[in-house]
Amino acid sequence: MHPIRLTLALSLLLGPLASLLLPAGVALAASCGDSPSQAAAQGAYRADPTWLQTLDRDGDGIACEDNPAPYDFTLVGQSALKPPPAEALSLQPPKPGCIYFPETRHNLCGGFRAYWEQFGGLAIFGYPLTDEFVDPATGRVTQCFERARFEWHPGA
Repeated sequence: MHPIRLTLALSLLLGPLASLLLPAGVALAASCGDSPSQAAAQGAYRADPTWLQTLDRDGDGIACEDNPAPYDFTLVGQSALKPPPAEALSLQPPKPGCIYFPETRHNLCGGFRAYWEQFGGLAIFGYPLTDEFVDPATGRVTQCFERARFEWHPGA
C-alpha cells in the first residue's frame, strides 16, 4: 500500500480513538472554525480554558476574535436613498448639542441621536448621509444613514 494512503487510513481509523487515550487535563486541538460565531467560541473557551492555546491566539482572554461579528451589513443607504431635498444633502457645520460627523459633514441631534446611540450607533446604522429634513412625500421629519432611514413618528 502507498505510504500516504496507509498514513491517511491509520489517521482516519485511530484519530477518533485518540481522545479516549489522552490523560485527563490534556487539551485537544480546537479551532475557531469549530464554532459558528465568536460568542459560541467564547462560551466553549469559558467552559474549558485549556482551549486557550488554539482559541485565544493573542492571550487577551477573548476567543476567536476574527469569527463572524454579530451583525453583517452592507452599505446600501446611498443606493436605496430616495432623493431628499437639496438642503438636507448640503454639507453642514457642527451644531451645538449634536454629534457632528466630519466624515460626512452632517449632524445627529435630538430624538434621532438618542435612538441612534441606544440601538447600535455607528456599527448598526452607519454615518448620517443627511441632516434632518421634512420628507415632502410623508410630511415626516426624516434622516438618512448609511444603513437606515429614520422617520419621526410622535406618539408612536
